[in-house]
Amino acid sequence: MSEDTRRDAFAVDSDADSDEDLPAGIPIIRQWVSLPKASTDVRVGSGAIDAMGEVLRRPAVQSRPAALVVEEGAEEALAEDVRRQLTDAGCLVTCIDIPAQRTLAAASALAAKLAGARVTSDDIVCAVGSVDVLSLAAAVAHEWCGGTTLVAVPTDAAAAAWATITPRGLDVDGVPELIWTPGYARNCFVDLDRIECDPATEPVRFARALMAITAVADNERSFTALFDRANALAVGDLAEFAQQMVDMLKSRGRLSASTSIAVRQSLTYGETFLRAMRPLVPADVPDSAVLADAMRFTSRISCGQENLSVDDVLAIDELLTRLDLGQIAGHIEPEQMIAALKADRFRYSSRFLLGLPRALGRVRLANVEDDLLAEHTKMFCATREA
Repeated sequence: MSEDTRRDAFAVDSDADSDEDLPAGIPIIRQWVSLPKASTDVRVGSGAIDAMGEVLRRPAVQSRPAALVVEEGAEEALAEDVRRQLTDAGCLVTCIDIPAQRTLAAASALAAKLAGARVTSDDIVCAVGSVDVLSLAAAVAHEWCGGTTLVAVPTDAAAAAWATITPRGLDVDGVPELIWTPGYARNCFVDLDRIECDPATEPVRFARALMAITAVADNERSFTALFDRANALAVGDLAEFAQQMVDMLKSRGRLSASTSIAVRQSLTYGETFLRAMRPLVPADVPDSAVLADAMRFTSRISCGQENLSVDDVLAIDELLTRLDLGQIAGHIEPEQMIAALKADRFRYSSRFLLGLPRALGRVRLANVEDDLLAEHTKMFCATREA
């Protein structure tokens, strides 16, 4: 993407006329992201949280309650800075600490605390935390009094990439993600000064894996843009990371707001593999590697069905290599892997359908014949032996 295109497409909060005048850090990129029934004001960059008070301030003089939902163990200085910003916006802040859970019990507990804080549909729920906390807050705020404004402040790169626009579902009786919530946050502040951006850390690696998943599901233009930017992301170029984060969130919002259920379902690409394989692989194998292997595995099945070309399979492999995303290492029984994949799919559907890339930029749920699944599973397991 050229500099002119970037300047036209995104509002960068900087009045500098030259590189010498630019402030330290990464200039804030602002982007409105489409959601199924609304949109999210996303701001990514250095010091993004510092703009929160001004952004959330209402013209009316009257103050309003705000529930500051903070993940237990979160950085105290970050929580205090967010509290001050909410106060500057004219809010009467009630702080609520919650554990990192996504269960019905956790949702009920949070709802009880919102009731105690007398939060209404005219007020604010501001969530500060990881994927689970942001997802839980989205589920509760979406239903609270018919819908209460949600402000998301992710504390790591994985939360910013996954939970701000497409929150994870709630677990029920130990079964993951049975109750789904659409993207709901009204504002999202991704402050690159307040989250770990080291490219070698797992949350950042997972964010890169989700960027790859999203690009393959979105369109060929998105895939090409990420492919060209991948080397810079792998070495920790923060300017490129901020731009790709915004591009990915915009893509995920566009997919989630599609009128086609098949397009919306493409957002779950790779999640079946991640849930099914997690109990089968060693604990030290990171989720980013499992998610990357989901792309490798499904692209080869799609090629075996003569839907995805060999060149596209190699392009996906090269993208994952450029993004420095590893793969599973360890012994896996093919029969166990097949059973786990089917068990996961049958929790959500009466048919065994896997998300497969039919082309670069097109992912669809598709049937996989048992013989083809067995063939590719055996090959996959054989190549992952430690």
